[in-house]
Amino acid sequence: MDIEEFKQKTIQQIVNFFGEDGPLTDGSDTQKLLQEFLSEIETSEIERHCRFCLDRPFKDSGLVLQDLVNEIGRRLNFDVTNGRYRGSSKNLGFDGIWKRENHSIVVETKTTEAYSIDIDTTGKYHKTLIEEGKIGPDSPILYAVGRGENQSLERQIRGSEYLFTTRVIGIESLIKLMKINETSFSHDIASKIGQILRPIDYIRVDGIVDIVFSATEDKQVSEEMSSDNHPVPSDDQETNLIRKEKIIKKRESIAASFSNKMNKNLIKRKSTLFSDPTGNLRVAIVVSRRYGKDLGDHHDNYWYAYTEPMRKFLEPGENAFVIYGCIDKEHAFYLPYQKMEEYLGSMHSTTPKDRPEYWHARLRNQQGKMCLYLNKSRKDIPLENYKLDLLG
Repeated sequence: MDIEEFKQKTIQQIVNFFGEDGPLTDGSDTQKLLQEFLSEIETSEIERHCRFCLDRPFKDSGLVLQDLVNEIGRRLNFDVTNGRYRGSSKNLGFDGIWKRENHSIVVETKTTEAYSIDIDTTGKYHKTLIEEGKIGPDSPILYAVGRGENQSLERQIRGSEYLFTTRVIGIESLIKLMKINETSFSHDIASKIGQILRPIDYIRVDGIVDIVFSATEDKQVSEEMSSDNHPVPSDDQETNLIRKEKIIKKRESIAASFSNKMNKNLIKRKSTLFSDPTGNLRVAIVVSRRYGKDLGDHHDNYWYAYTEPMRKFLEPGENAFVIYGCIDKEHAFYLPYQKMEEYLGSMHSTTPKDRPEYWHARLRNQQGKMCLYLNKSRKDIPLENYKLDLLG
């Protein structure tokens, strides 16, 4: 059963399928298969499975939700260490540790507040992790809670020694943050989201306002830079909404086709950025409509923005590509990251106010073959060797 077939199944059915040879326990094959599966599915599927666990609880749904929340942490660009399903005298029972740079968060997942939550037990785990050097002394505890208003848990925290080290967030809110991060343009937004999950001084709220403003502005830039943003002729009857929908579908088709070619499952990380679950294969996919109705020089043009955030995402470079899609063609063109870096000096660039620099990439038809046109050097780079046929 492949990933597409799993889209027709509930998470309960999927766990049962993985668990045919054994129960969902720490270190089991079922656990390994489940966690690997979650790393390979789209954000929308993560959201769907979380909601199923919360709305239609089943045997071990709390353990599955724990893995889902940790996968959300990865989608928020944290380096996540999965905890154990069940603690023991020899093994701490924390649910997950999320790290980014020099900061860590101890995450506890709770399906509901219907049952008492022992914050002292979590506090002991937290203290031991600090003593063992696995997290820093300023690492907070974050409760990710599903059903309920969380008032009982909040009252416990307010009246405890953990008031300044513990925070609570609903899983629905975590899902929203995951989606904001995915649709954003820059990598900085993930860092700002990380700030929300840590204890915040609510006396001064400028930081929260800054985070909300940055997310809103970033989303707008993302939409502009990841789609066809060139001037539309006055006789163009196609609405912007329809055009954006076509671009999104084309990008998804390109991702699926390149996944098939490389025999790797590509996951969307940002609006235009994809990688396999390990992050070893990285791809930026941009799509343009056609400019010019006739074939030949200066016609049949496609225009793209190659942006600084794309460069940073692809920078490891060993197995990274920029893929140029054409909205009206059943093929695309993939260029290795190293090639794009070679060509940058021959391409015009723009540095908008308060936005990252981007380079102008232009594809054009030359004697029946598509080429990358380098504006400054006035050279055409043939792309036939980089042609990607799209799956039907």
